[in-house]
Amino acid sequence: MDQGVETIDGVVLSWYPFDAGLPMAAELVAGGGATSLAGRSTGTVVERLAWVPRRRLVLGVGDRVVKLDADPERVALGVDTLRRLRSVPGIVVPEVIDHDAADGVFVQQRLPGRGAERTDAMALVDDAAQIVRALQGVDPAGLPTLDSASLVEACEPVMALVAFARPDLADRIEAIRTKLGSTMPIAGPLLPAHGDFNVSQLLIGPDGTIGLVDTDTLALAPVGFDLASYAANLVAGRKGDLDDADGVLEALRSAAGEPMPDLDWLYAVCLLRRLDRPIRRYKRRWSSRIDRLLHDVEVVIARLA
Repeated sequence: MDQGVETIDGVVLSWYPFDAGLPMAAELVAGGGATSLAGRSTGTVVERLAWVPRRRLVLGVGDRVVKLDADPERVALGVDTLRRLRSVPGIVVPEVIDHDAADGVFVQQRLPGRGAERTDAMALVDDAAQIVRALQGVDPAGLPTLDSASLVEACEPVMALVAFARPDLADRIEAIRTKLGSTMPIAGPLLPAHGDFNVSQLLIGPDGTIGLVDTDTLALAPVGFDLASYAANLVAGRKGDLDDADGVLEALRSAAGEPMPDLDWLYAVCLLRRLDRPIRRYKRRWSSRIDRLLHDVEVVIARLA
C-alpha cells in the first residue's frame, strides 16, 4: 500500500486521508499541511467536516475552512459564488481567504455558530424564506439554468437506479415520470436560487444571525424551487417524514407572501430526486426506506392537477 492507496482485483481503494482522487488531501493533511495552508500553527486540530471520496474533502482548521476538490472548475465556481453573495444585502456567507484552482484548493473564513439540524427546520422557516428572497438579488450572469424540463431530466438517473435495484417498482416509477411530464408547469421566470437549499445549509450564529454555506450550487431556477427543496429535504424514508415536510412547506408558502402556483409540482420533483438516497448512502433497511419514499412521492404526485 502506497500512501493509503491499494488496488485489489483492479479496484482502487484509498484510505482517508490519502484519497486517490484528491492528491492534495495527502499533501495537506500529512504533517500538518492543512494547518499551514489555513495560516495556523501545526498544533491546531484538523477537523473533517465533509468527505465525498475521490470528489471533495472539507476540513475545519481553527477559524478557517479548507476545501479540496477534484474538479478545478468547482473551486473557481465556489470562489465566484461566495464573492457574488457577499455583495448581496441579507446574505451572510464566509469570506474567501485564498484559493488555487489548479490544485483544487480554497480556504474560507469559518463562520461562528452551529450548523442547523433537521429539528430546526420549522423554527427557521422565516429566515429561510428571507434568504431565498435575498438570493433572487444575486447577479444572474453566467449562472447555470434549472428549468422544469432539466429538473425532471436530473431525476432520470435516480429513477433508473431505483428501478434497477427494485425491478418490482418499475411500473410505479414510470407512472410518476408520466404524471410529472403531463403536469409540468408552463415556462415561467427563472431567478437566482441556492440550487440545493436545505436546513443543513444554514448556520446559526451566537447572536442568532443565520449564515449560508455550500453555495456553489447557485443557479437560475423557477420561483419556489428553493422553498420546495428546503421542505423536501426533510423526507428520507422515515415514518412521519412527509407530515413534517408538508407542515414546513405550508409555513414556507405563507412566509413567502406571494402566490406560487408551481410550488407543489416543484415539491414533487424535489422529493423524487431523493428516491435513491437510501442506496447511495448505504442506509440500513434501504429497501424499506425506498418503499416509504416512493409512497411519499406518490402521495404528493396525486395532489397535482
